Amino acid sequence: MYLIGGIASGYGGYLLNVCYQPGKDINYFLNRLDQVMAAPFANYWNETSLKAIILGIFVYVIGMVMYVTSRKNYMPGQEFGTAVFADPKKVAKQFADKDEHNNLILSQNVRLSMNTRKTRRNLNVLVIGGSGAGKTLFMVKPNLLQLSRASQIITDPKGEILRCCGGMLKAHGYRIRVLNLVEMEQSNGYNPFRYIRSETDIVKLVTNLINNTTPKNAQPSDPFWEKAESLYLQAIFLYVWQECEMEKRNFRMVLQLLNEAEVHADGSPSDLDRRFRRLERKKGSNHPALIQYNKVVRGAGDTVRSIIISANARLGLLQNPQILRILDHDEMEIEEIGIGVDGDRNRKTALFCVTPDSDKSYAFLIGMLYSQIFQELYYQADFHYNGKLPINVNFMLDEFANVPLPDDYCSLLSTMRSRNISCTIFIQNLAQIKALFEKTWETIPGNCVRPEVASAI
Repeated sequence: MYLIGGIASGYGGYLLNVCYQPGKDINYFLNRLDQVMAAPFANYWNETSLKAIILGIFVYVIGMVMYVTSRKNYMPGQEFGTAVFADPKKVAKQFADKDEHNNLILSQNVRLSMNTRKTRRNLNVLVIGGSGAGKTLFMVKPNLLQLSRASQIITDPKGEILRCCGGMLKAHGYRIRVLNLVEMEQSNGYNPFRYIRSETDIVKLVTNLINNTTPKNAQPSDPFWEKAESLYLQAIFLYVWQECEMEKRNFRMVLQLLNEAEVHADGSPSDLDRRFRRLERKKGSNHPALIQYNKVVRGAGDTVRSIIISANARLGLLQNPQILRILDHDEMEIEEIGIGVDGDRNRKTALFCVTPDSDKSYAFLIGMLYSQIFQELYYQADFHYNGKLPINVNFMLDEFANVPLPDDYCSLLSTMRSRNISCTIFIQNLAQIKALFEKTWETIPGNCVRPEVASAI
């Protein structure tokens, strides 16, 4: 098409060249043009014809360039955009699984398949809604009551969700586990020492304990004291984990060792000092617990006394018979949450963390549990199941702003999808996550399927 136009323009230049004569007026040009057009295919070639043909083609090329570069895609009547709300039925058809139990319920009409390879979407959801907007009623309960093919870990303020859904889930084959900080006598046992595999896990446990028992708005003090207290607790925890019998590897034994610690004015050894000296004679000075212990007790007497007092004050909340009953033994079996009860992939787990909404004294226990759940799930996925758990595990984090989470939670949120883990996060407004994760808060909405406003569900 452009070639034909170029030929026509060149030929037009050839004909116009005949009509133009230097010194002649416009009337001559028009009369000559009439003669040429009467016989356009006659032979008019002269010494300037070639230049005229080239000029005609050049003018054509310039005109076409101007036309193409100035062309715009005008859309009359659509000046303000063409975006419209998606049809819920079309969205459901595109992303929902035919198996209703293999979906995450996002709204009355929209479902998202748990098969992330099919949808190419992660299952993390951010639910935003003020108090009373229906976050629990319209999001948590429907996803539990549909009996999805996933294990569920639910933050349950006041125990309302457990009362509503626990019995039904149990009747349909779910193993129910409860860490109940409201009615502690109704709680299953949770012993953090049950899930320690290495000295690194001890460090993580102590770090998590210190972080979650330090008030968020506390004035920063000399980091020496916190680091020294961490070393001291690491020594105690390592001793309990490596030297005590299986049934004594718990926080009750930790408190017993702490009670043995004392700094005498005359420099005589305490019961804890003698215990570690026996350990040195038996296992040598390179025992991990002894190394950490010596780093602390070789300081000045008043310094050591302050460290001991600080550690006892931090763990003082555990001097509660109901709490010690929970921490004495373990019934959580969190290693089976992502692989199935007794390895049976058809048997899922529903773990409820029941917390009082008016008292956060023991919230650090929830923080320890969540940290160890993430560690265990990642371990199972990475070392036993080629990086992906056989069962999807979904965290329903109601009252997200009040849940003590690992410091690296934003990093976990970015990497959990590949391991078949997901989180449904409930907040009242974005200011809550901005306060929790001041520098990395944008990672949370960035790694969620979409922000969900609960009042619009």
